[in-house]
Amino acid sequence: MFPTRAIKDRECDLCKALGLGEHKAGGVCHVIEGKQQRYDKELGKAKRILPSPHRLRDTYTTALVEVGQISPFAIDVLTNHRPPRGSVTAGYVNLSIEHLAECQERVTQFLLAKMNPPTEPKTKSRRAGHLRALP
Repeated sequence: MFPTRAIKDRECDLCKALGLGEHKAGGVCHVIEGKQQRYDKELGKAKRILPSPHRLRDTYTTALVEVGQISPFAIDVLTNHRPPRGSVTAGYVNLSIEHLAECQERVTQFLLAKMNPPTEPKTKSRRAGHLRALP
């Protein structure tokens, strides 16, 4: 979903399990590690320079809540989280694929609207307002 270029030849357990082989340096692959670091000479230690792609989960989960009327049970399933331990009720909830797809469609439309805010109608330039028809 989030392609990147491999920095070095590296075997990925997931790709290996899928029979895709290792990532070749410079080749396109999926994001493997969001904790890319650089050594900072002044601090004398490695410094994180990229946020983790895991932070996208924050955005997605927040959007699920902001859309409204999506149950915490559906949010748990859509974010691939298990229900809280000790929740007897959660053990009885079996959400249908159709319901989850409808929730996903709602959050998709919400996020797309955020990415493409409506444009304001163009206003007449000030110059056009000063033009008058000659008698």
